[in-house]
Amino acid sequence: MGVNVLPYVPQAPSAVPVEIQRISHEHPMHKMPPHGHTFHELLAIRSGTGFHTIGDTVFKAEPGMVFLIAPGVQHDARNLGDVDAWVILFLAECLEEVSTLGSVLERLFQQPVLRMTRPVSLLQTDFRHTDDVIGKMAEELAQKRAGYDIVVKAHLQLLLVQIARAAACFDNAGLPSAAKGADQDWINAVFSDIDTHFAGECTLKTASERLGLNASYLTTKLRELTGKTFGDWVIERKMIEARRMLGNTAESVSDIAARLGYAEIESFVRRFKAHHATTPSQWRRAAREQTRLQP
Repeated sequence: MGVNVLPYVPQAPSAVPVEIQRISHEHPMHKMPPHGHTFHELLAIRSGTGFHTIGDTVFKAEPGMVFLIAPGVQHDARNLGDVDAWVILFLAECLEEVSTLGSVLERLFQQPVLRMTRPVSLLQTDFRHTDDVIGKMAEELAQKRAGYDIVVKAHLQLLLVQIARAAACFDNAGLPSAAKGADQDWINAVFSDIDTHFAGECTLKTASERLGLNASYLTTKLRELTGKTFGDWVIERKMIEARRMLGNTAESVSDIAARLGYAEIESFVRRFKAHHATTPSQWRRAAREQTRLQP
């Protein structure tokens, strides 16, 4: 008998093909026979313990664990027990703005991130961040404020990067890999510095001083490992925050520019237009119009 493959059927209209549910022992998933989907599913265990079968392998489900089930992969959640978890259902098209995300993550972390068949365990501090981000995504989907679809996509992409980072520290047997771990620790340190300082003093010089690295070595190695220079990643992080603020706040463009560390609004507008082929104000109007026209 073939695998029962479920289609993506959203419970509510949405401009983005992402749905988030909170499951407990009473959720219908606990009664579903083994099945697959036409969509991706992310299962993040918040508390409780149980067992989750992917393919022919049974995995223990514990707090801090994240399961990614790719389209067509059979899984069985009937033995999840008393777990409290987040479930994110999403179609690949919600990653279309970075259509090579899967291959980029695979090259960057040497892991088939969107096609993994084993869970990833996150550190407690990392999982708290994951739990908070998923909660914010659920809130955005429920409230549907202007630009919510952009915010949800951005959060989902960042979640996948976080999972990829964690997965890259382990080999296929689930054991720490020294070679991968060394590069990953280095990348994590650089990305953490960017995440902390992107809106302030985040030049190659200041970052290299904070990290105790030669500036030329930092950006050259980062480009070798990720395909982008340090400056490229700083700009990318600024643009993610710019889209979030434009779509999710009423702050003026000039205030957003200042918050992102741009001394002149003209510099911010030029950079944003180079990235998005439109000005920040035009982007915000388009996002609001899209939300207004939703059924």
